[in-house]
Amino acid sequence: MNDYLELSSIRDIYIIYQNNTSLWWLKFLKKGFRHCYLLVHYKKDNVLIKLDSLSNVMLVDMKKDIKIYDYINYLSTNADIQIQKVRVGKLEEDVMPVSLFSCVSFVKRFLGVRSYSTLTPFQLYKLILDCKNIFLDK
Repeated sequence: MNDYLELSSIRDIYIIYQNNTSLWWLKFLKKGFRHCYLLVHYKKDNVLIKLDSLSNVMLVDMKKDIKIYDYINYLSTNADIQIQKVRVGKLEEDVMPVSLFSCVSFVKRFLGVRSYSTLTPFQLYKLILDCKNIFLDK
């Protein structure tokens, strides 16, 4: 039996943008868009996985049997964050662009975003809005 969570069983994906300033150089980024991470909701077993690429470690947190919409509502009202509900773009056969590993490059790779010039969380936010027919969930 396969216990892996598959891409086809994803129900919702959320990009969370936050005003994290734990590193001095993050203060140069746009306020409210200094860090980003993913929340991935799998319909099978009602599992929510938080994928957070930090400068020194990759955090993976899993919550089972969570009321996702209550949790997203809680985040949006009790934290200084922006939330984008998205979907995975068209997966290409060619190699992803080489880039420094950051929270933005991790999110881009997960979603299949192939933009060399998107380097900051705010640029990613704007790119997703501009490509809403590809990435934004209706």
